[in-house]
Amino acid sequence: MNASLYSSRSNPGRAEGLLLGVLLSLAFVAMTFSPEFVLGTSSYWQTETNDVTQYVAGFNAYFTAPWQWPLLAFNGFNYPSGTLVTFVDAIPLYALLLKLWVPQNLAPFNPFGFWVAGCFLLQGVAAWWLTRALQVKSWVFLVTLTGVLLGFPALMARIGHISLMSHWILLFALALYIQGRRRDELPFVGWTVLLVLGFYVNIYLFVMASGIYGAAWFSSGQKTDRRHLLRALLPCGVLFLTLWVTMLPLPPGKVTPEWGFGYYSMNLLSPFLGGSLIDVPFQVAPGQYEGFNYLGLGVLLAVGLAMMVLRVRLSGLLGSHLPLVVLMVLYTLYALSNQIYWGAEQIVVLSYPEISQPITSQFRASGRFFWPVGYLLVIFSFYALYKSMRPKALALTVAVLLVVQVVDLHKYHQILVANQARTNPAVLQPQDWDSHLHAGTRHLYFYPKFKCGKDPHGTLLPLMKYASERQLDLNTGYIARYTPNCNDAADEIAASSPVDTAYVFVKSEFSDVQTVQALFPVNRVPDCQVLGFAFLCQYSIHRKERP
Repeated sequence: MNASLYSSRSNPGRAEGLLLGVLLSLAFVAMTFSPEFVLGTSSYWQTETNDVTQYVAGFNAYFTAPWQWPLLAFNGFNYPSGTLVTFVDAIPLYALLLKLWVPQNLAPFNPFGFWVAGCFLLQGVAAWWLTRALQVKSWVFLVTLTGVLLGFPALMARIGHISLMSHWILLFALALYIQGRRRDELPFVGWTVLLVLGFYVNIYLFVMASGIYGAAWFSSGQKTDRRHLLRALLPCGVLFLTLWVTMLPLPPGKVTPEWGFGYYSMNLLSPFLGGSLIDVPFQVAPGQYEGFNYLGLGVLLAVGLAMMVLRVRLSGLLGSHLPLVVLMVLYTLYALSNQIYWGAEQIVVLSYPEISQPITSQFRASGRFFWPVGYLLVIFSFYALYKSMRPKALALTVAVLLVVQVVDLHKYHQILVANQARTNPAVLQPQDWDSHLHAGTRHLYFYPKFKCGKDPHGTLLPLMKYASERQLDLNTGYIARYTPNCNDAADEIAASSPVDTAYVFVKSEFSDVQTVQALFPVNRVPDCQVLGFAFLCQYSIHRKERP
């Protein structure tokens, strides 16, 4: 064997391998993201009408709010009932740590550029951990795996959904699975830490990682032992206890089913087509951008080679990891959803049982569930090549595959870089609102509320951003998994405080000022004026001057 690749003194599973994975990740971040993007100040983050507006506004509203119980609660949005930072997709774990450690006078600021950079950094850490867990002693393997994981297409395509970029959760789960199988034990502490962290980062990734944990438990030889079963419940117990500190009791309001299952799905062709080297145009159904799961030509070739070199042992390999294989099949089927498409053609419509509705309504973007499948195919294929080839043949093969992968996916990296430079026209002029709002205003009441109107991106999101920057309470908000009362405007206005409240009505939703004023008590009719996209109504109590 090649001593340089397999020497016990030069082992990629040791600290020097971790350092290499981190350095490669930092190099990728440096050539992909500008310093302004990482610092959260680039034009990408200045938008008022995209999903990132919700994240940044939600974070700042939570960050500047007084501490309250539970710890993730704040009243700045959905005032006065409040909500949780979880429901504005502001990465609750991250937001909580920043609220604990960062001085409040730095607000408003945007911390999510650092999170994006950190997610790519942890891809490199995951590549090292997987190399260590597999007991691979090839530096070529580590470098190749790091490169493929950093340029994973589904990760690069997630730039607009910050918490969903935390793919390291899935990779860490697969590393724990491999580590546990190799040692014939479940690393309960490691799984507990990962699943609790995953829950407070993104619920989709938490559920996917939990499935891998379940597969690890089913693969354990001690699963029928009662003591072992109780220990296996440790992550659930710890998570349940943390909920009483962070989220429970939940704010009042009804968590309602969400539409989208069957629409935000994966196309059957998605894993196989989409690269530059074999450019076969194909159409997908609307909404299937959520199911973008192209693997890259280099990975597809690696999977094909792995199947060839392992064809004799494949049945035994699948049998020894049967629970994980079954899980990946189920994830794939769920990603395809109940409406299965081959390109633009719908070929099968399945009837899911009614009992599955709570799952399909909450995890409606089913196309995402192929991510762990894609990552497992990457790990399986390159590990199979490592086990089956001599060092020189392996080095040549994986080098070619990595080059093919990089060239094939170059356009996605270019898109990732180009997206950072996007600019959006301003919708709300903060100086105009500052000059028109009365001194002493502390609350904004916005109508129609979220889910009651037609254009929350062009109206509500800009106002959320403004309210969070000025530390004003907002009676609604772009908040996940809640449904407001769309018919309580008059009652809510009557119960509000006229001294420190301004009322905002979207012009395109209300015909004229008289229609707006009719919602107020007859003995308390405010002055209303046009301001941008809205009618702004206030009582003449304070002078129209703000500091």
